[in-house]
Amino acid sequence: MKKIWMIPILTTLLVFSCETTTPIDEDDLTPPGVPANFRIDEELSGDGEIMLKWNANNEDDFRSYRLYRTTNSDIETTYTLLIETTQNQYLNVGLDYNTTYYYRLSSIDVNDNESEKGDEVHLKPLNLIPPAIPQGVKVYGYNVPSEPVRIDVQWTANTETDFLHYNVYKFTSGLFAADSTTFLQNLTTTSFSDTAISIGTKYYYKVTAVDKGLKESQTSDLKSDLALANPEQTSPAANATGQPLRPTFTWQKLDGATKYNVIVQTSSQSGEIWTGTVVQPTSGTTVSMQFPVSPVLAKSTNYYWKVASFSSDNTQANSYSPTWRFTTTN
Repeated sequence: MKKIWMIPILTTLLVFSCETTTPIDEDDLTPPGVPANFRIDEELSGDGEIMLKWNANNEDDFRSYRLYRTTNSDIETTYTLLIETTQNQYLNVGLDYNTTYYYRLSSIDVNDNESEKGDEVHLKPLNLIPPAIPQGVKVYGYNVPSEPVRIDVQWTANTETDFLHYNVYKFTSGLFAADSTTFLQNLTTTSFSDTAISIGTKYYYKVTAVDKGLKESQTSDLKSDLALANPEQTSPAANATGQPLRPTFTWQKLDGATKYNVIVQTSSQSGEIWTGTVVQPTSGTTVSMQFPVSPVLAKSTNYYWKVASFSSDNTQANSYSPTWRFTTTN
């Protein structure tokens, strides 16, 4: 019979389950040493960031470091705690360029004894490079019921720690400079709605990012859109009767539209039974689409239809026609 050796396994488990910690000694009033070689790493500092480093303490009862900061003058009473950490470096981010930052560092042991604060180090951050160009800009126009006519502009957030705000520029032509004559507004969010527009007019937008040192990025890709007019239906006319079970829907072509959806419903507000899509024709002044073979419309029944228009690459409708009723033949 084979023997099963359990004792070494149990011994191993016992050894690894006994974690050693430094006990709290209420009689210990001796603080750890002041952290040595507290310094600013200038090669890793810049653009609103200051990298602070120091040598690690080696006391058995060491717990953590306390980093203190004040601004513009090394006055002991003005220092406030910035962070408590067990690491021996810290990157202070989001700093202003017109401010000098002063730092002092102490160490703490497990009995909460704190060393003296060491000698101060200080630096006024440099502004070396402008922010990155804002990405993912999208511009979509809307002229939909119960909402203001507008163009929504949105983009992806910048990640610079010295970021201040975005500048948005607007013009009615794609050939324009981002300057004071085309400046629209600055904001810290990554989207806004422009309601100072006219239906049917295309507007062009550029976005830049600005940092705390007022360096401005290059402009984003140019994006444009317009709020389309409401499609004008032709047939079936409003309240038309005796319509075939496969009616042909016709409406006026909209300049600036890319496609249309024809929507047929069982009531004026809901009950959608079919949606057909037609791409903007390259010629002519009207657009039309015939109801398909399936689903089948019932005879002597009221139905409702409307047209949704789309622009650019937006998946949401830009504008809607009124909803018209028609009645199928007996």
